Amino acid sequence: EVEVKAEGSVLFGREADPPYCLDHDSCSRQHARLELTADEEGGHQLLVTDLGSPNGTRVDGTRLPPHEPTQVHNGQRVSFGALATVFLVAGLPHDIPRPPSTLSS
Repeated sequence: EVEVKAEGSVLFGREADPPYCLDHDSCSRQHARLELTADEEGGHQLLVTDLGSPNGTRVDGTRLPPHEPTQVHNGQRVSFGALATVFLVAGLPHDIPRPPSTLSS
């Protein structure tokens, strides 16, 4: 579980402060940043940015381009190098969109 304050950010990596420290050889010292920002409609969005790590950051299996913020949703699977986790972000504003449903009707 990750807590992000309103319009704040957290750093993930081997040099990050607990609980965001990634103690694994496949993770860079400063691997990725998770950021909560205001969006264009006056709501909020959650962004993850790979900071140029050699082993990459993935969202639901798709590798992110380095240094390009990518929107993520609560409950999506995020991988830092060889470490995979499911994002459960605490304290989000109620206007953060949920991931699109993958179920067909």
